[in-house]
Amino acid sequence: MNILIDTFHSPYTGERVGGAETSLKLIAEEFAKRGHKVTFFSRSFTKTWSGFRKKSENEVEVYIFTKFKIGLLNSYKFKQISRFFKNKFIKSKLSKIDIVHTYNNIGIVSFYVNFKPDFNFKLVVRMAGLKLFEDFESNPELISVYEHYFKSIDLYNFISEGLRELVLEKSMQFNLKVNFEPYFVKDIGIDLSTLPQKKIRFKSDNEPFKIVMASRFSKYQKRQDILIDAMKLLKEMNIELTLIGEGPNKKLLRNKVQKFSLEKQVCFRPFQSSIWSDLVEYDLLVHACNYEGLSKIIIESMGAGLPVLVSNVPPLNDYIKEGCNGFLVDNEPAKWAGKILYVYNNQNQLDLISKNSIDFVNQNYSSSINIGTYESIFKELISSASHG
Repeated sequence: MNILIDTFHSPYTGERVGGAETSLKLIAEEFAKRGHKVTFFSRSFTKTWSGFRKKSENEVEVYIFTKFKIGLLNSYKFKQISRFFKNKFIKSKLSKIDIVHTYNNIGIVSFYVNFKPDFNFKLVVRMAGLKLFEDFESNPELISVYEHYFKSIDLYNFISEGLRELVLEKSMQFNLKVNFEPYFVKDIGIDLSTLPQKKIRFKSDNEPFKIVMASRFSKYQKRQDILIDAMKLLKEMNIELTLIGEGPNKKLLRNKVQKFSLEKQVCFRPFQSSIWSDLVEYDLLVHACNYEGLSKIIIESMGAGLPVLVSNVPPLNDYIKEGCNGFLVDNEPAKWAGKILYVYNNQNQLDLISKNSIDFVNQNYSSSINIGTYESIFKELISSASHG
């Protein structure tokens, strides 16, 4: 197969990207390992160069676009020229492409839908969150735009059944007339070979029990605020919370920590690419959210044997089983405080939780195994088109 994968931000520049870009990069490289021809388009927002760069990484042909800068033309002209050259370049590639795989970015989806009448590729779109519905609340006019372009998608990839149910529920709420079919449910998972292994160690009373959440400080979905409220209730306990990440809510969260005088119990750290060399030094990964797609940091933590405590929301509660491979808690500060305290007081359970979580991830989220599902489904999609 000839596969083209397109993401907005580039996972090939060292810049911070999300789980969608990371997953699509992993899909690209796993397909390349199996001998498929894979091209990866993405964008960089660096100020140090312009145009596009080409490189080969792990047998994937990578193109990274940024603005073309020509003389003293204004920003609008820059964008026009950039778009012209990018469109011309991508069109030259599409004649040989069987599958275009991207994610729920309406700009990218509409770009390829507009090219579909002239080419024979199939468009597969990864569905991993509810951000589009957040956008509908602030801009209802987007609903008709999504309806128009989503009806031309050939196959939807939901990363969990729980997420699909949430998407269908939200679609009814916003009267979005898209049936999201045909579809398949699978997440590529993670590259297990890159993970360290956590050594569970019982903490004595004079040692801090260290918990950590590593996620974007977003204005929607993530709930670091609940954790801070819980830490206020645990102020007298020898428990420390580290919040790793960046985002628009960071200042509000810092102010909340100061308001409660929790500077000794709660600290902030920026995200860094070598995060796993530090994360295994913590005792518990916590993840508070209103909903989740399939959090890579949770799956990676489980694969590394770092016990997890997460919000009891779909689809997290589809794969986290209370007291077996992790812990669940309802999104109330008092309940979060109580569950953190429970884990602290029952550290003797953590070794078994760690082993169970490693086994679970090895069985369900190994990218080298899961790519087989993608390969079979993509081949069937191409075959059905050729016989149609």
